[in-house]
Amino acid sequence: MSTVAGFVLAGGRSRRMGRDKALLPYGGSTLLEHALEALRVVCEPVAIAGNRDDLTSFAPVIADVFPDCGPLGGIHTALAQSQNEWNLFLAVDLPRIEPEHLRALLAQPCTPATRAVVAVADGRLQPLCGLYHRGLAVPIAEALAAGNRAVIPALESICGADGLHRVQFEDADAFLNLNTLEDVATLGAQEPSI
Repeated sequence: MSTVAGFVLAGGRSRRMGRDKALLPYGGSTLLEHALEALRVVCEPVAIAGNRDDLTSFAPVIADVFPDCGPLGGIHTALAQSQNEWNLFLAVDLPRIEPEHLRALLAQPCTPATRAVVAVADGRLQPLCGLYHRGLAVPIAEALAAGNRAVIPALESICGADGLHRVQFEDADAFLNLNTLEDVATLGAQEPSI
């Protein structure tokens, strides 16, 4: 696989959290810095996908073409603007994802039909930690234009069984998603670095 670009999905409004997830403290920095660093270990270039001009001091920011369309909108925008054939995405609110998880996705053999390589943990697809082919930009744009914003149904429909490669991870806790302050408190009780 050639050089892979990396994108942190950080365009959400953090409604359930009640405050900006990207700038939440984590391990001596922020969730955003942690995600960027994990990607920088395995990708080049690295940028932030989302309408967040306030984050340009951390990395280049790519504004959504389809605003308010959730992570699928961010994925589309990054793919549409990427110069790289393959692009690795990581949601800002997945603090337990480390470079070794990302390397496992990158190490998967791809067939000519492969369009996405996505993590699976505890039987659930984790599309916000995945590797996407740039060729998905147009069909994702079509899905968004038709009002389809859910990532998993869009991926399954666009990629089909042959184009969506699932990578099983045994450590389901690595995919803990922080949506509420209670989630942060739970993580803080388990992680001394918070």
